[in-house]
Amino acid sequence: AAPLQSWIQIALAYYNHGMLDQYEQVMKEACDNMNFLPTDANTNDNQMAILNSLCAYYTNAISAARRKKASEQQTNHYWELVQKHNAEAMHKDPFNATAFAVK
Repeated sequence: AAPLQSWIQIALAYYNHGMLDQYEQVMKEACDNMNFLPTDANTNDNQMAILNSLCAYYTNAISAARRKKASEQQTNHYWELVQKHNAEAMHKDPFNATAFAVK
């Protein structure tokens, strides 16, 4: 399996090409598997980067859903995802200032 940094680079390439569904899928897959992937000196930082990126992505999705007057159910779904990833970041490293990105 590839290290977390590789997952992040692949996801960012998708994001930079406007392929947001693929970006989300790679980041979710990395998040789901990050405890089983090879580790290195930057593992904790990379884990926090993935969790914070997902929080930011879903926070933007909430804003977009509200602008489009999307259903409250869809907005709540994104909010639940933000809370889930933020809670995981807080659990992984409660003293990391980036874990407080979204509350």
